[in-house]
Amino acid sequence: LSGYYDGYHSWVRGSEPPSNELEYAKVVAGCAVKMLTREGISGWLEGEQSTCGVPIQVSEDETRLAIKRLADGFVFVGILEHWTKSICLFMLCSEVPARPKSGNQ
Repeated sequence: LSGYYDGYHSWVRGSEPPSNELEYAKVVAGCAVKMLTREGISGWLEGEQSTCGVPIQVSEDETRLAIKRLADGFVFVGILEHWTKSICLFMLCSEVPARPKSGNQ
């Protein structure tokens, strides 16, 4: 629901704001699958609608395709909430030489 509290990120452009968190969640549900399987963009550009804000629920076929695309087309997927650990794991897996620590890294 972070998008709800960030100005209704990906909400249907030009429409009334969602009446509550549940309405917002129902519309943007399946955002990752939508981004991996549908045409469009994940954010707003001038005159463009976000793919995530299209209020058509994802299908089982789209979900299967998204999983296949992740398995076949992505070498690494990190976790935003564990950014530092994800970057360290990526560097280890891809054999990128580690840089000296600085700050809170």
